[in-house]
Amino acid sequence: MRMKPFFLIIGMLLITVSFACGKKKRKQQNMALPDSVWMQYEETKCQNPWQLNWFTKPTEEQLRGAVKSQIEKQEIKILEIRSTYDDGMISCDACTCPNGRTYYVLVHSGAVATLEALHFYKTTNVPEANNPDKTR
Repeated sequence: MRMKPFFLIIGMLLITVSFACGKKKRKQQNMALPDSVWMQYEETKCQNPWQLNWFTKPTEEQLRGAVKSQIEKQEIKILEIRSTYDDGMISCDACTCPNGRTYYVLVHSGAVATLEALHFYKTTNVPEANNPDKTR
């Protein structure tokens, strides 16, 4: 009979410790947000900082992964990446014309100048995340 209170105390202790660890991790993740900024890039027909050649049509997730990889080669840590695609966009055929795809990246504010050199610009108009890539 005396074992039940012992197991109850141990169980409550484990729950408390696991909750405290999870709260600490969430607190650390939120600390990076004040020092971050959303940047936007409107992809063009063929003048982008990355060159993507696909044998089959890629998914949005594959495209975001490829763009993220190319940007991270510039030693920029991407906290989150999102994209939108306007399939019905009317555009010209020149390399500098937009193709309807827009990328949004959340980065630390120290990366702004590097991304601006790649034709990204700051934005506050970020779409809701359908399937955001938050890999670190």
